[in-house]
Amino acid sequence: ISLGELVRDIRDWPQILLNLRVDPEKKKSWDKNPAVLEHIAKQEQKFGKEGRILVRASGTEPLIRIMTEGREKNQVEEIAAETRAFLETILL
Repeated sequence: ISLGELVRDIRDWPQILLNLRVDPEKKKSWDKNPAVLEHIAKQEQKFGKEGRILVRASGTEPLIRIMTEGREKNQVEEIAAETRAFLETILL
């Protein structure tokens, strides 16, 4: 079996990456905030098994990175934007 045959049925899903510039001190503790963790969990539930959200601090810059990926482009964009807006209220 060729590699092409193995990956033939794999479909790319839409993905978006948004960055939020934050104070370096807030970058260290954002993931300890219960409101932030609850928000991310609720966003994950919106996707169900049809997508994912990953929120993490950049290793080199004062940024929080928000990546969403899912079957529907509109949902991917909406969840990323909602998460960024929510984090702005908490971290800025």
